[in-house]
Amino acid sequence: IQHWVDNFAQEDIRVKYYNAQKVPKSIMMTMADNIHAELAAKDVPINMDEQVLSIESIESWYRVTTNKGSYDAKKLVLAVGRLGVRQFVKLADNIGIEYMKKNFNTELGIRVEGHYSVLTGIDDVYNDIKLLRSLPNGEELRSFCQDYRGYITKCVYNLKGDKTITTLDGHIIGTEKEGGPLSDAFNLAIHYRFPSEEDSLNDLYRTIGKIRKRGCSLVQTMSSFMDGTTPDPDAEYQVPFSMPDVEVGDINAMIPNRILDPIKEFAHQIDKVLPGFTHPNNSVYAPSFDMGWSKVKLNEKFHTTAPNVYVGGDVTGHFRGALQACVSGLLISRDILENSK
Repeated sequence: IQHWVDNFAQEDIRVKYYNAQKVPKSIMMTMADNIHAELAAKDVPINMDEQVLSIESIESWYRVTTNKGSYDAKKLVLAVGRLGVRQFVKLADNIGIEYMKKNFNTELGIRVEGHYSVLTGIDDVYNDIKLLRSLPNGEELRSFCQDYRGYITKCVYNLKGDKTITTLDGHIIGTEKEGGPLSDAFNLAIHYRFPSEEDSLNDLYRTIGKIRKRGCSLVQTMSSFMDGTTPDPDAEYQVPFSMPDVEVGDINAMIPNRILDPIKEFAHQIDKVLPGFTHPNNSVYAPSFDMGWSKVKLNEKFHTTAPNVYVGGDVTGHFRGALQACVSGLLISRDILENSK
């Protein structure tokens, strides 16, 4: 482990890592089914396909109204995920949950795909490495979502006014077909993280909309991306595209240089430690981005400023990922049980 840390440090790159567990969708579904069955056996009602429309605070309890009825509760847990941020803000404003409305971070960048052999050595040690480099202006470069022999897919964000934008996401287990063979590719995102406020996100939306004007992501060879040359529609790529819904196009013409130039330098630095990362025939996809969202004001047990209301998972704004979301749920459950005795 120290070997990799030292090698990246020579390139002014910090390494952040936690012991990620790679679990295929089939096992995740089995775990969910088992939890569901255990709760059902204990007469815990679970209502599926039911949308929360509003939450009303009434004295020391809450009334939750859905598209199928209403429920009264003394305690609430809101865990609507990062894609439910828009809905959460409406509910939070109504019952007095405080959150930070400004000064969050937004990320924009690319996703690189090449032959899996580039990551073979490091994947045995770090299977979800995070590479970070601070910039003089206080902003940051970072890698995101290390996928070894996985594939690239879409991730859709719902925005205000029923608007949606699409980014690229990486799946770490096999191919898109459940139980299919592992791919021959690695993919890794490189993002430029910068502070932003809600009003300035419109610039990001316009950039992403311009890139995806024809409804699909752009792709070009690493060589044309790095050199700033017009991509060749007949160019050969190191591996077949793991996400076929793409269009060959010039990413350099779409993303500002202030973001692209540091990303290209960062890619070169990564290549010095992981040779082949910037192979001329690797694929470069765009847009890859992650939206900042409001951080909910919480205590160490995920209790909000609204009495008896907890918020867990990605929607908190303090972390991202299934592992962290599961831990937050465990801490919330323990606190509810301790205070119910």
